[in-house]
Amino acid sequence: MKCIWIFNEKYKIFPESPEIVDGYVNCSWNYLTSLKGCPKRIGEFFVCKHNKITTLKEGPRFIGGGFFIRGNKLTDFLYSPKTMRTVVFTENHLLTTDYVPNCKIYE
Repeated sequence: MKCIWIFNEKYKIFPESPEIVDGYVNCSWNYLTSLKGCPKRIGEFFVCKHNKITTLKEGPRFIGGGFFIRGNKLTDFLYSPKTMRTVVFTENHLLTTDYVPNCKIYE
């Protein structure tokens, strides 16, 4: 699958999706509280802004481009993807930036 676009659809849980997406995933402006059900490997960007995400536990393990997780309720980056180029995590409730992988960081 090339891309997943569920922008501003009012989802509370991530809809069924494939394990691998070659392009990008945008699930911004919903009511998601977890990333359960999202793809585990994303070839380009993962944009998950302005939801209610509290943990990255069931999120993607690989993101080929940037990870935009701004405007959620994260307190840490435990379970963050192991690979990504950039991360933007402003407007969260982070108590620590431990576990953020070695990449370009925008706070």
